[in-house]
Amino acid sequence: MRQPSTDLLVVQTAGITGRGLALFFEEEPDPIPMAYRLDVIITRPDGSAFETEAQREFARKVPPGEVVVFFLPGVEKSEVPVGSCVRVLSPVAA
Repeated sequence: MRQPSTDLLVVQTAGITGRGLALFFEEEPDPIPMAYRLDVIITRPDGSAFETEAQREFARKVPPGEVVVFFLPGVEKSEVPVGSCVRVLSPVAA
């Protein structure tokens, strides 16, 4: 399976009660099937980083409408500031 060729720049985040954190990106992520668990590394603007799991889903955003987001279960908004970068380490079938 093809992985994103570059880091994904986080331009917006949204905490979803009971779900975790939704990350919105500057550019659409490369194709990764929905409902896949993703091992990702988040690198914050200050250079600190951590690994976590994410899931690729669709979300509504006005504008432009439906966009691809990564959900990070159990991650708080304060842990991933805007300007952070996300790299997919390995997509794994759910």
